[in-house]
Amino acid sequence: GYFLGAIIGYFIVGFFQVRSYGLSIPSVLDGGVFALFIGLDEEFFDRGFVFALLEYWGVEIALFGSAVIFGMEHFSNYLYGEDSFNYVLGHMVAAAGFGYLMAAVLVATGSIWVPVLFHASSDFPWVLMDPKENTSIVTGNTDWKMILIGTASYIFLARLILSGRNWKLFKVMHFSAGGKLGSVLRYLGLVE
Repeated sequence: GYFLGAIIGYFIVGFFQVRSYGLSIPSVLDGGVFALFIGLDEEFFDRGFVFALLEYWGVEIALFGSAVIFGMEHFSNYLYGEDSFNYVLGHMVAAAGFGYLMAAVLVATGSIWVPVLFHASSDFPWVLMDPKENTSIVTGNTDWKMILIGTASYIFLARLILSGRNWKLFKVMHFSAGGKLGSVLRYLGLVE
């Protein structure tokens, strides 16, 4: 019930995000599925695996470490794409901030699925963006003021979420698995 509702909500939000693109419904659905798989791939690795392994040394180390690793992973956009070096540096900083926020959401909810949907929703418009518009953005310069404001906002929101992580409102699941592997399996929802 909840999962189906979340997926339907994800596509409704996606349709609103890209309504000005003038795409057909099948194209939007296709892009939405693709963005969902980006969210699954990146969140399962960076939060479900990296964060969970780093959590052995403490939540703060896991938050920071998984965010930095997530940001650094985006350097591949420079190596394998058309992205300018300047753009990629800004993207790495913003991605690290976003990764920190997604890790905070993971801690607050106890579930990988909330960050997966948030991540997919943030990628939805990018996946369906006109290729010419995308190229003009990624080959240009970075607006460092906006990158720093956005990244600071991600971190502020993450700290705000974490300050209330004991609120019952944020609790989705309760787990009792221990150890490094237990953390990985716990966040993937495979053990309790």
